[in-house]
Amino acid sequence: MLFFHGMPNPASVLYALILAKVIGYSLAGFVLQKVYGRGPNFLIFALLRIVLGFVVGLVFLIVGFSVEGVAASLLNSSSVAPLSGIPILLSLVTSRLLIWAALVWLFYERQDPQWKRFVVVVILGTIFSFLVDLLSIYLFEFFEGYYDGLLRSISI
Repeated sequence: MLFFHGMPNPASVLYALILAKVIGYSLAGFVLQKVYGRGPNFLIFALLRIVLGFVVGLVFLIVGFSVEGVAASLLNSSSVAPLSGIPILLSLVTSRLLIWAALVWLFYERQDPQWKRFVVVVILGTIFSFLVDLLSIYLFEFFEGYYDGLLRSISI
C-alpha cells in the first residue's frame, strides 16, 4: 500500500525493520553464546546491537552522504556518477565492522582473545548485518501485502 505521493506506509517499513533486526540479531546472539560458551542473553545482545546500529550507523551515514555531497560539488557531477553511493556503502561497512568488533570484544573475546577467531567473527557478523537488511526488505513486502489485503477487505 502506498501511503501518499508514492511513499510506502511508514508503519510497514518500521515493523519490517524492527522485526528483522530483532530476529536476526537474537539469532546472532544465540549462536555467539553457543560458540563461545558465555556472553549476555541473546535478546540483550540483539537490543544492544540494534541500538548501536541505529546510533552509530546514523552518524556514519551522515558522514557518507556528506562525503558524497562534497565530492559531487567539488567535481563535475557527471564525473562522480560512477562513484555514486560508494561513500555511503563504505560508511555502512565501516560502522558495522566497528559495532561488531566492539560487541564481540566486549562480550566474548576480551577474556580469552584469539585474534584469528575475532577477525572471522567480526567479518561474518558484518556480512550477517547485510543479510538482516535483506530480511527486512522481504518482511516489508510481506507487511505491505498484508495491509493492502486488510484495507481492501474492510473498504466499502
